[in-house]
Amino acid sequence: MPSYKTMIHSILLWIWHYNAEALLQSQCNLDVFPCVYPCVRSGKSARTVCRSSNNEDDEDLDEDFEIDVDQESCGKAIFEDDSEVLLSPLPQYLSESDIPFQPTSPLSQADETQRRIDEQQKQIDMLLKAMNNGIPNVQQRATFAENPSQSLANSGEAPSSSVSVVPLRVMVFIDGTWLYYSIHERRANVCPIIAKYGRGWQQYYAFNWNELPRVICEVLQEQESKSGWLNSDGRPVEVSRVNVFTSVKKNTSKHSNRLKMFDEMKDANYDVYMMETVGQGEKCIDIQLAVEMLHYATVPNAYDVAILLSGDKDFMPALIRTRQKARKVGIVSMKTYCNRALYETHNIADYDIIWLEDYLDRLFLPKEVVRKESS
Repeated sequence: MPSYKTMIHSILLWIWHYNAEALLQSQCNLDVFPCVYPCVRSGKSARTVCRSSNNEDDEDLDEDFEIDVDQESCGKAIFEDDSEVLLSPLPQYLSESDIPFQPTSPLSQADETQRRIDEQQKQIDMLLKAMNNGIPNVQQRATFAENPSQSLANSGEAPSSSVSVVPLRVMVFIDGTWLYYSIHERRANVCPIIAKYGRGWQQYYAFNWNELPRVICEVLQEQESKSGWLNSDGRPVEVSRVNVFTSVKKNTSKHSNRLKMFDEMKDANYDVYMMETVGQGEKCIDIQLAVEMLHYATVPNAYDVAILLSGDKDFMPALIRTRQKARKVGIVSMKTYCNRALYETHNIADYDIIWLEDYLDRLFLPKEVVRKESS
């Protein structure tokens, strides 16, 4: 009759027989598995002789015995003295053929971990490339969704290292009263519009209000690129809002050039704030504009640059306070009607003044062209 330790050892071997791969990964006694594991893999009747231990000091365990596995997955351990120990059958949900023969090692596990890390890094690179470069059309988006690795590999392009730049937000504040008089009510001998298009130009030409924000963006972009504090590319510029502040008399005709101009501004998506006045006074317009400019200067992310379209020096305190709120300031005006203090005083603006006279060809177009562009 085998000893108690021998029986325990045989039961342990049978447990190994059930899940030899897991024991291999756990670095169990590898001397036993070369002879036990083949019979587990075969799924057929097998009789294999095993040595329980190679430790010469362990006399109780240093003996030969056999594992006999039949077709029904029942087995027994047979020792040298022909004594037997019956072993329980394999569970029905686990057959011997279900146990794959994939012995692993710590080195192969490390390789597998590194392989997965590399795959994840590739996925991250592909996502970054898709975010930076975009997927141009619907067909390519569908291909990328089905197989991102293949679609990017076919492009033959390396992952992009470009960084997206947040556009410079610009908010325009227009002194509508000053602008109206500068365009429509100036003397012919000093008006650059009449000098270029002749008297009565309003019958044939119109101000292209959609072009004004584009001109501002282009000029600021150019000046930003030439600034000594920035790189040569500069930042993209976008106009987030155009605010117009003006007033009209109560008896002003709806067909007047004044109301027509502000209606055209509204059609161009300008925000027009119009006050109705009594008598000859047109006060409070400059105060309202200055308050709005300073208000948005304190609103986070409202704008980066405040553009004042006016020639009135009364706005200088508002410009100074706006710069003290860490916002940049620019001025758009007309040379003939701009107070000299706006362009001769230091620390009033961060950009050179944009003169409307320099862009008359873009701002004043035939009425038919303006109508087509607005429609």
